[in-house]
Amino acid sequence: MITKFYSNKNKTNDTKLHEMRFFAQIAEKAGYTIAGVGSAFMMAGVNGLISFGVIMLLFASLQSQIISLWKIELTNLSLKISLGFRMISFGLLCYGLMSNDFSMMLIGSAFSGLFVGLFWPTFYHLKEESIGNWHLFEKISGIVLTILTGILVIYWNTLYVLIISFTASTIGLILSSKINNKETNLVEFTEKDNSQNPKLRLISILDGFSGESVRMIRRLAILSGVITIMNFDGILSFALILGISEALGALIKQVTNFEIYEFTIIVILGCLFCDILFDQWVIGLILIGIGNSGIFPVVHEYVRDRVNSNDINFRERNRSNGRIIGASFAAFIFVSSFSYIFVFISVIISTSFIFILISDTRLLFKQPPQNDLTHVV
Repeated sequence: MITKFYSNKNKTNDTKLHEMRFFAQIAEKAGYTIAGVGSAFMMAGVNGLISFGVIMLLFASLQSQIISLWKIELTNLSLKISLGFRMISFGLLCYGLMSNDFSMMLIGSAFSGLFVGLFWPTFYHLKEESIGNWHLFEKISGIVLTILTGILVIYWNTLYVLIISFTASTIGLILSSKINNKETNLVEFTEKDNSQNPKLRLISILDGFSGESVRMIRRLAILSGVITIMNFDGILSFALILGISEALGALIKQVTNFEIYEFTIIVILGCLFCDILFDQWVIGLILIGIGNSGIFPVVHEYVRDRVNSNDINFRERNRSNGRIIGASFAAFIFVSSFSYIFVFISVIISTSFIFILISDTRLLFKQPPQNDLTHVV
């Protein structure tokens, strides 16, 4: 019985994907989001943190463009290659940290970008079910990993955290070989209405812009000590806000009837708390994180259900472009000493436009999603 339960033959392809992603997430949260970002700031300050993040986004966008231009087939081989990029990334980060060579850290960030640009289009292409339940599991497990990593970085050697991340990537690489490729379905490649593409492109760009501008200003403000939680060290404050807000957003999305309207209101309220009407950054960033986490699956399903199915990288490619713009804008505001209000006003505008662009669908009116989310991760 136990043998049958653990047998790979009895697992759905999505289950195998989720198992592989769990180890990839350990590497991501521990190695890049906390240890990598924290090390970049420690070694080169604000400018180092900005360049570390922007370079990753640039190479993620480059990878997305290559997938489309070269018509790369997304299979479990793509997953293996992407995880190989991640392993190279952590190897370079380890070397850069040991030798105090920030240029190697930047090259490591570039390889992380290659991972992001290849991994996510492949993951979503091979995934058979809706992302709802998986997204909840991803964020709840993420809060544990993020906070635990934040504590380890403070009280343990960051190098060891990067080594653990390298190991987790290796396990993910091994598990990816068990994932089945998606069978070609002629119906799947039926052309859809091209007239919607400009609208879908704008939604994807705005989604990337909104999320990444908040992500960049949050990193800069917390790690530089502008805000803290209960006098915790910057990296632990960063981990707490990131983990708590994303997990709460995914949980609320699953257990309530909240849809795009409610989560848009939460994002707007969060922005108002971040220096526009109030000076309560902690509350504001948590609310924005909750709103963005809840909006993500709605926007994801909306775009992917409507884009031409022969352009499976459409959303990720355009979202990457929006992320670059958002990160660069927030970084410019921070280093130029302009008021942070400009960042949060831009988030309000971009999030409101996303709501307006998709509000004519039944997603707004809280009807059940098209796919039955019966799979429990």
